[in-house]
Amino acid sequence: LIAEERKKALANFDSESFKKIAVVVMGEPPADYKAKAYKQLLDEKKKKVGSEVRSKKEAEAAERKEKKRIDEEEKKRIAQEEKEKKEGEEGDDGKEQEAKEDAKEEAKEDAKEEAKEEEPEEDIEEAVKKAEDAVELTEEEKAN
Repeated sequence: LIAEERKKALANFDSESFKKIAVVVMGEPPADYKAKAYKQLLDEKKKKVGSEVRSKKEAEAAERKEKKRIDEEEKKRIAQEEKEKKEGEEGDDGKEQEAKEDAKEEAKEDAKEEAKEEEPEEDIEEAVKKAEDAVELTEEEKAN
């Protein structure tokens, strides 16, 4: 206990009704207690590592998603420029057919992208699980 906390706790009990007695336990703690303490330390460490890995993977996924969005915009811009260029060269008959083809291509690309976007969530969970499984207490942590 910290000295300030002890003083605050003792302030709740008036000295006339209570005796102030301290009990000190010395020696090696029982194996059950040690196991419980190690488990708590390990759980805390796993949570910390898991949250770090999760935030890192989510940041990477957001970065990939943003890059993909920028690439898509660039592709659409280039496709639009090519389409405008072709429209200047062709007549009205080509416009309708190209519009249908473009709509089909966009639908296919959107479906593929949605499928790809769902996969990183599983990857994040797997990475977090692997990181948590790899966590172990060091000898220094066990000594404390």
